[in-house]
Amino acid sequence: MSGYESWKKQVLKELGGKPFDGLLRTNAEDLSTEPVYTHDHHGPVLAVAESDRKYLFRTPASEWEVRVDIKASPADTNRLAMQALEGGANGLGIQADGWSPEDFQTALEGVILPIISIHLTFAGNPMPGMDAFRDYLSAASYHPGEIRGSIHYPWLDDALLLTEVVTRYRDFARFRLVPADGLSWREEGAAAAREMAVALALGHEALHRLTQSGFTADDASGWIAFSLGTSQEYFTEIARYRAMRYLWMRIIRSYAPEAECSSHAWLTATATRRSLSAADHHTNLLRLTTEAMSALLGGVNALSLPAPELQEPSAAARRWARNIHHILREEARLHEVVDPAAGSWYLESLCAQLAQSAWADFIAIEDRGGLAYCSSELRNEVRERGSRIAAEVESGKRVVIGQNKYQPKG
Repeated sequence: MSGYESWKKQVLKELGGKPFDGLLRTNAEDLSTEPVYTHDHHGPVLAVAESDRKYLFRTPASEWEVRVDIKASPADTNRLAMQALEGGANGLGIQADGWSPEDFQTALEGVILPIISIHLTFAGNPMPGMDAFRDYLSAASYHPGEIRGSIHYPWLDDALLLTEVVTRYRDFARFRLVPADGLSWREEGAAAAREMAVALALGHEALHRLTQSGFTADDASGWIAFSLGTSQEYFTEIARYRAMRYLWMRIIRSYAPEAECSSHAWLTATATRRSLSAADHHTNLLRLTTEAMSALLGGVNALSLPAPELQEPSAAARRWARNIHHILREEARLHEVVDPAAGSWYLESLCAQLAQSAWADFIAIEDRGGLAYCSSELRNEVRERGSRIAAEVESGKRVVIGQNKYQPKG
């Protein structure tokens, strides 16, 4: 009798006639899970060649970017940026709509740009803002090729914008110029697999447009940056970043890149506010820690955590969020092992489930002509799921500590 069969026989005895299926569950990400996984009984696992396993984790494995996102005036951005950098951050995300070269000068006064990453977000066409940023760099005696970072902007509905952006800013050799945004979908209620499918569809659309415009798959891969949102499902989160890398490797290789590094995906994870409570920042801090752990164990390249105080966060709350990174590195030593999830039958099975589900959703999107042709319909589906989850939290059917159970008193 196998180990699993022996275990199940004992469990059935202890259940006393109750159905074994009562031990099975569907988690918050709509994935089915069993109570035990063993070498002789487990779900599907990814068929990954040993030589390709390195693509399931960030590279280099010992480094991740401690990113702090800021949305403020140029003067306040500078104050918050200096606090973050002095507190150990090495990446800044800045909302820079309508900024002039002088605004960038104000916001980045005292910042040594070549030793950090800077990520600029624009609500529309990024070129006016990027031109202003280039002028600022020139005035500050920086060359664009020295600066590492990315830009985030909407491009799906503009057939020419991607090509214009990568052509105009190709001298930003260390910038990822093509965003593939799953985060906004996650924030509206997308399940993990749907968010992955949407991000993959955006990445594939970008690959298609850029290669059709004469750029190589290697160029395109180096420009694409995926952004994903975290959730409370600890093990699912670990598994899905690995699954995301596996699926991107599968897509990019269909374009026959020449460089080995093109098979690596760049993943930024951001803790969403959906799981946080305005009334319980202490519990928020705990939840941010578990979400950070799952993202880092899953192998993300960069991680952004909001302050646990959602309304006008204090300097102390911002420091707490940064220190999650530092504790997980300097004390928990999460950076010392490559792909620690590998070999766990449970995590490997979750990874395969997520890959299968996200791939099926991705193929369905492609069969409908790509995301540009079905984005509105998919958004509505995601918002409906988000509303359903909110109602479940409100009713107490879905437990969220600090929001509908074990809330602070007074």
